[in-house]
Amino acid sequence: MLLSNDISVGVPLIMQAVNKQQIKETQINASVYRILKLKRDLGILNKMDFR
Repeated sequence: MLLSNDISVGVPLIMQAVNKQQIKETQINASVYRILKLKRDLGILNKMDFR
């Protein structure tokens, strides 16, 4: 699990993990989709169409 509250640190770490095949890009996409959907359902985001 990669966690960082600093985007300038987190994004390069994630990109490095994808490049080293430690995590698949499809897993990143699925995780982001799940988080955005949860935030939308909690009313944190404006209602968006996530299909």
